[in-house]
Amino acid sequence: MVELRTKGFDKLATRFYQVQLTGAGVIYNQNGVYLAENKTLSITLPAGIKPAAYMVSILFLSTSGQQLYEQQSDQQLTIIE
Repeated sequence: MVELRTKGFDKLATRFYQVQLTGAGVIYNQNGVYLAENKTLSITLPAGIKPAAYMVSILFLSTSGQQLYEQQSDQQLTIIE
């Protein structure tokens, strides 16, 4: 499990979050769980994710699943063996 610290998420009219990991020639979309009490967005890494550096983007979705906003982070998640 990976936890991302967030800022201002409690002010958004967003219902669902997806975290997109891009690297090693693949893109993974993982559903995120936002915990307001500690201001974190948690994701479970996909099974079989390859060791590599992945760029992190967050997709903000409405209750109908429509994308409202996308935040491309300058953060990188590095998976090592």
